[in-house]
Amino acid sequence: MKNLFVLIIMMQGAFLCHTGATAQQANRLFFQDQSDLKEISGPRFIEGIEIRGGENQNFSSAQPVTASLYTAGTVKPILSDKGTTAIESAQRLQFKYAIILDREVEKISNLSLFAFIDEWWGTRYRYGGTTKKGIDCSALTSFLYRDVYGNNLPRTARMQYQVCQKIHISESVEGDLLFFNTRGGISHVAVYLGDGYFVHSSTNQGVVISHINDPYYQKRFLGAGRPMPETESFQDVLKCEE
Repeated sequence: MKNLFVLIIMMQGAFLCHTGATAQQANRLFFQDQSDLKEISGPRFIEGIEIRGGENQNFSSAQPVTASLYTAGTVKPILSDKGTTAIESAQRLQFKYAIILDREVEKISNLSLFAFIDEWWGTRYRYGGTTKKGIDCSALTSFLYRDVYGNNLPRTARMQYQVCQKIHISESVEGDLLFFNTRGGISHVAVYLGDGYFVHSSTNQGVVISHINDPYYQKRFLGAGRPMPETESFQDVLKCEE
């Protein structure tokens, strides 16, 4: 059975590369008649809910999207114990998150980002936590920015909001921040992954990927922001934490 599963995965990967189909489409083709694999499960997201900007969302005019912030930190190769590029690990990450995000495998290109997510995946939520024993939402975003993009963020969600250029959700790109009101004011933050998906430390599920169309997050969504570390206000906020 194990060999059969490996063969199916290899065939599915080849199908994705040659046809350009999404991972979800490939799953339907390869798994629909495999009764032994019918128990395979993954994240479930609520679909078909249209996002409408609320009247109380006062976004400033967004500047043209630039890649300076997100390319400043060189994407780190995934290395094996011997110091060589672990191609198998990279392919595993690409395939896994192509399925979760329902996108083509080749579009999972920032391996440093998804390696970080994979490392923290499932870590439980703990208010004020900063370790694998428990981490809160703003600690996760600050660690992600430090390790993936090579930039520092303030410690709290409210302070992270203060150093962001406010943008509309439709203008958000991978690496932008999303802010929510979960217990009064700006009290939750996540990192946007594109196509409505974001990674965050959820109070109920820990570090997980969710979708903006989930009614819980849609109702509590406050806005999106793009950190601007080169600004004086950003440095002032960091100094306040020292």
